[in-house]
Formats: sequence, structure tokens, C-alpha cells
Amino acid sequence: MVKDRPGTLLLALTLLALVLRLAWGLGALADDRSLVNEGDYTSYHQAARHFLKRGNFNNSHFLVRPPAFTLLVALAGLNAALVIAFNALIGALLTPLTWLLTRRLGLAQGGALLAALLVAIDPLSIRYTAFLGPGSLAFAGALAMMVGLLAMLQARTQGRAILWAALAALMMLLSVYARPSIYALPLILVLWLLWTRRARWPAIMTFALISLAGMQVWVNHNATVLGNATFSTVGTWTLTYYRAVPVLRLASGMSVEESEAHIDAAVQTRLGGDPASANRQDWLAAAPEVEQALQDVSLQIFRDHPVAWLATFPTGFLRLYNLVPPLWPRSELFNPVHYPLLLWNWMLLLLAIIGLWRLLRERRWLLFWCLFLVIGYFSAGTLLVKSAGMSGRESRVVLPFLAIAAVCGAQWLLPRLRKFLRR
Repeated sequence: MVKDRPGTLLLALTLLALVLRLAWGLGALADDRSLVNEGDYTSYHQAARHFLKRGNFNNSHFLVRPPAFTLLVALAGLNAALVIAFNALIGALLTPLTWLLTRRLGLAQGGALLAALLVAIDPLSIRYTAFLGPGSLAFAGALAMMVGLLAMLQARTQGRAILWAALAALMMLLSVYARPSIYALPLILVLWLLWTRRARWPAIMTFALISLAGMQVWVNHNATVLGNATFSTVGTWTLTYYRAVPVLRLASGMSVEESEAHIDAAVQTRLGGDPASANRQDWLAAAPEVEQALQDVSLQIFRDHPVAWLATFPTGFLRLYNLVPPLWPRSELFNPVHYPLLLWNWMLLLLAIIGLWRLLRERRWLLFWCLFLVIGYFSAGTLLVKSAGMSGRESRVVLPFLAIAAVCGAQWLLPRLRKFLRR
């Protein structure tokens, strides 16, 4: 049946993904706006208002937030329901893109449809692709980039490979202009591709150059218009208040508020100001000297407390993949409503780990490295700058890759379970 009607089944899964996202997003918006907005949307909304009024990006919000999602908000006329509808549509495209990637990686039709199903019904993906945030654009761009790179490797001619490389670069730019977290991944992928597929070097360099040039355009804009030659200042601010604060708190026994105040004072002192007048919100759209002070204070805390720095990685990992219930208030720890989602996340992650292990053992290198590099990059990159304030949103960019790895794990594990149960 799967072999006879893969297109029909894939269309049905895509429509299912869209319906689930629209139902969740619009329902949550009407019932409790906090379910679709964790605080960042105000900044995007204000940036979109500026763009609609002025027609430019000459606002400090753009130093923090690259413009792709802001332009989507502007296209929606600042209408939150329409923003969610756009995001739900883009998020639903993750389902067929996952199928495409899985097939490009050589898995059978049934495995590709199963991976697409996992992406379509994943609860956190439903939530964060029907959301007032840039996730849908960032996730879809990253996934389409990997599809394009695989098509580049499998193209029959160098000319077609170059065209696929250009498309992959444009999809990467869509992702990074929505959320900067993918910023360094192209460098890792280019080094890997040059090492393993040197014959494709013209296409690989096309991907590298378009990606680099596209990001440099925004760096130049920020340098010229906003006085800071950076793609985004959000990473440094996050490093300070979502990484250094937990480390200082763990090492010193101070509360979160006391740790933040201590860091505020240290940064303000480095800037030559009055520590009592520090306001961390003023440092989000940071000037170069502020960004340097934030980084210096954070790195000093890590050097002073290396054990605490290392100790925050496991807790950060659990939060990144939403593997533990909320720890505050304490009553939430025993609230049964959280546990179906936690069991789903544990199942998906454990199957993905089994799948990656089997791919490594079987030396299925293309499949292994395509999955491992993306999952490893976003996991490690997030944990280096953030170990607190996570809700699982940060990990959904790797969901399609986790789903493919989980299918590989299930294909190895299930026959062995059936054999064991027959004994």
C-alpha cells in the first residue's frame, strides 16, 4: 500500500500537519496568548511597525533580530492570527521536506513516511511552528538547505550541482535571517564536504561563497547603520544571562536575581559607569564595547568556576530536549499533564541515539554524518550559550534529523524486540 500510494499518503500527512498546527496556534492565541508568545514577539512586532512606517531597517531591534521574521509580521499586517497561519503553513512543509531528505539519504519509502509522520505530529514542533516567533522559517530553511546539499552531491552534472548548491545557500540564508543560530554550520558542512567529496568542489565553494556573502550583507548593514559589525547581538546577551548567570548561581549559592545583579554591576564597572545604574535590557542591542564587556564578564565567570560550568551542561541538555518537567513551582514536578510529552521526547531521543549508533557501526557514513553534524551542531551550540530559560523550542530545528535517526533506530530495535518476545 505504501509503495502504491506514497504521494497520497505524504499529502495526507502534510495536511494533517497543517490542521494540527492551525488548530493549536489559533486556539492557543484565542485562549491564552502566552502559549504562543514567550516574550520575543514584542520586539519583532515593534520592528515590523518600524519597517511598515519607515521602509528601512534603521532600528536597534534589527541589531538583535535579523529581518526575515519581521518581514513576515509586516506582510501579515501585524495581525497575530495571520502570523500564526503563515507559520503553520511553513511549519507543515517540514513534513514533505523530511520525506525528501529521508529519500535522498537512501531510506525506503516506508521509513521516509514514518519520519514525516513523526515530524507532523511531534507536540513541540506543532507548538513552535504555530507560534509568534521565527521558528518555522528557521527550521524550514535549515532542512531545505540539507535537502539541497544532498541533491548537489547526487547531481549528474557539475552544472546541476552548482544550481543545487546555490539553492541550498539561499535556504541557509532564509534560516539565518530568521534565527542566527545556524550561523556557523555552513563552515562545518563545507569542511566536511571538501574532505569527503572533493570532486564537487566548484559546487561546494558556490554554497560557501553565497552563504558567506549573504551573511556579510547584514553584517555590513549593522556596521554602517547601527554601529556594530555583527550579524546579531543576541548571542552575547544570551551567553551572559542564560549561561553565566546559572553558572554563577550554582557556584556561589546566590539566587537568580542576585546573580543577575552581580553580573550587571560587573559589566557596568567595565564600561566605566555607576554599577547601581546598570540596566541589562539596554544591552540587548549592544554597542561593540558593551558586547565585549558582556563577553569578558561571562568568560571570567566560566574561568573562575569551571566545575559549575561543566555541571550545567547535563541540566541544560535535559531542558534543551524537554526531558524533565518544570521544576518551579514545585507542584508542577508531580503534575501528570507533563508526562506524556516527556515520554514522547525520551522515546524519540533514545531511538535516535540507537539509530546513530547503528549507522556508525554499519559505516553508513553519508547518512550518519548528515544527521550527526546537524544534531551535534545545534545541541552543542545551544548549550555553549544557554543552559537556562529553555522550553524545548531550541531543539525543534533538529527534529527532522532526530526523526530520521529514530526511524533507523526503530528499524534495528523492533525486529529484535519481536524476536525476544517470541521466546
